[in-house]
Amino acid sequence: MKAIDTHAHLFKRYYKEELDNIIEKSLSELEYVFNIGTDFSSLQEILNLNKKYPKLIPVLGLHPFDVNELDELKGEILEKIILDNKETIKAIGEIGLDYSRIKKEEEKEIQKKWFIFQLEIANKFKLPVVIHGRDAYEDIYKIISKFPNLNYIIHSYTGNEKMFNNFLKFKNLIFSFNGILTFKNAQEIKNYAKIIPLDKIIFETDCPYLTPVPFRGKTNYPFYLKYLMLEFSKIRDLKMEELITISNSNAKKFYRI
Repeated sequence: MKAIDTHAHLFKRYYKEELDNIIEKSLSELEYVFNIGTDFSSLQEILNLNKKYPKLIPVLGLHPFDVNELDELKGEILEKIILDNKETIKAIGEIGLDYSRIKKEEEKEIQKKWFIFQLEIANKFKLPVVIHGRDAYEDIYKIISKFPNLNYIIHSYTGNEKMFNNFLKFKNLIFSFNGILTFKNAQEIKNYAKIIPLDKIIFETDCPYLTPVPFRGKTNYPFYLKYLMLEFSKIRDLKMEELITISNSNAKKFYRI
């Protein structure tokens, strides 16, 4: 049985001339790979790659670090791109809030404005949402509480236990684990893996970032997904086939594939 990488960034800027080879190898080992947007330059590339590789699934949105390039006109263009491709796009993402590099309140307000804008697009087209968060989980919680009908993935959660438990209360929210789970110093993430209900888990590489042990520090690829899933299977005492069956079912339900 083949697993699903629910969050990857397979762009030429990262993989250069090896991109096609990497996609082909990944799709030979995995059932699907979800290719996640971050900025305007990635959106058309993601759509074009899907035409060539139908199992490389498009998810379009602007990362909180990239919303500074948005204005009212570009917001309209973003919405039109999603409208024109709404039968192909399986979610809006990755979108959210990331306060790790900012200090000024007005910068936070800009991120909030465009996060809400993209949530409104998701709500309009009835698309699920992939959330990126860092040092901002309380504000994310407050904002998504105003959109209770949307389905959410919290990707690469690194917040505290209190907010983890708050997010668990959302019936329409799941968590995506990645290579951080394999890091020796990630005890808090391992603790979340011990207690999370199995109907709330999926897995991702977030490649080219967050490469799992034993390749930590090198470029990440979708076909490294097995290493972090193996770690989770050990934590929960599950056979890999059981874990793949559970996580694939969760991913397909979320993305409606």
